Amino acid sequence: MSDRDSQRLVRRFQESGALPSPAVVFWCEGNPPATTVPVADLAIWRPRLDFAWVGNDLAPVQRFLTRGRVDFIQGDGWSPAMVQELRHHRYECFAIGEEELHLWPTPAPPSLRPLLAIHERFVRTLLHPNAPMLDLGALLTQHGISPRGVVHVGAHEGQEFEEYRRLGCAPIAFIEANPGVYERLWARLGGEPNVYLIKGAIAEGWGEATLHLTSWDQSSSLLPLAQHEEVYPDIAEVGQIRVTTRPLDSLFGVELPPMAAFNLLNIDVQGAERKVLQGATALLPHIAALNLEVNYAEMYAGCPLIDDLDEFLGHRGFERVAVTTPFHRTWGDALYVRCETLAPAVSSEGENRGSS
Repeated sequence: MSDRDSQRLVRRFQESGALPSPAVVFWCEGNPPATTVPVADLAIWRPRLDFAWVGNDLAPVQRFLTRGRVDFIQGDGWSPAMVQELRHHRYECFAIGEEELHLWPTPAPPSLRPLLAIHERFVRTLLHPNAPMLDLGALLTQHGISPRGVVHVGAHEGQEFEEYRRLGCAPIAFIEANPGVYERLWARLGGEPNVYLIKGAIAEGWGEATLHLTSWDQSSSLLPLAQHEEVYPDIAEVGQIRVTTRPLDSLFGVELPPMAAFNLLNIDVQGAERKVLQGATALLPHIAALNLEVNYAEMYAGCPLIDDLDEFLGHRGFERVAVTTPFHRTWGDALYVRCETLAPAVSSEGENRGSS
């Protein structure tokens, strides 16, 4: 594997936005490109890798494979068992051509060797560019979940209403903290049968907080902008308002039906997802699937990263089963499923994949 090959791949993914610039390429064995750093030198303190070159041995990156903590893995001479393990961790394997990547077939001809594994958060966009977000209906069916009611915190204008109706969700609860946006939500969905619209900020408890209003109102948050300003420089904070916060648990049986009526939870609150979850500890045992916005960088000051949410929800019986970052590598959507509902995922090649 030459320095030119690695640099060409890194440059290609930087141009697509999948890798940061500058990026560090990590190597595990053999004769690495001149710009690389050994994984062993960094594994102690670095929680995630952008790109790793592993030769024909996955052992040095095992700790990063769990939950997809390395985005791109380059190597040579991979065995069928290595390919199977990578797919188990929801990577897709490709052979590298001069100008394009070739999806690794099953079974593969002996002359073709996989050289690159890409984590699912990027693969979904590469293979299905017209459907960049998660297919909630397909994922629920795959894991044997029949939707009942859904609670959507951070509703904006209720854009998901038609999808929830199509999935058979009832009741549907939309909660929106921004008073101006809530008026548009009410104008659109007020009076719809079995739909509950609530104006208010949801957090870990009762209190007051500052809602940071932005020029693109879907980016407004209880947290101030951080790296978001670098990724989206055209979006700026334009004002602040004080809002009363309350825990999600406090709404059920008062403004909403009892918790048992709901088994889906969608949280899209721009970095404040953990605050909502901390105030929903009584609701979570009723939930079969959670759809969350997740961050791979500190887009909002003090926001949890995806690994933090993995840990928080893992302690409460949930496993992340899908993630995608179609618009920028720093953020995306993830689906978590209660562990007892997990079903083996089947790839397009007909192989079972685990849920790690």
